[in-house]
Amino acid sequence: AAAKYHLIIIIEGCISICTHISAKEIHKAPDSYAACFKILADNKEFFIEQRLEHAILIRADLAFYHQLAQAIRGVD
Repeated sequence: AAAKYHLIIIIEGCISICTHISAKEIHKAPDSYAACFKILADNKEFFIEQRLEHAILIRADLAFYHQLAQAIRGVD
């Protein structure tokens, strides 16, 4: 049961990241979760052309999200 819960959390995180990148970086709002990943696939040149600073910023955002999620769950 715990593994199933963690898988759901991971999937929700992927969807959240996908919608964030689609909306903020590619400027397209997906109308479904599947459409979100299709937008990313159709704009793969976006990922290839990005500079290292973008990867660092996304990593920092993910680290903050992880810390926030751990704080909310009360886990160190």
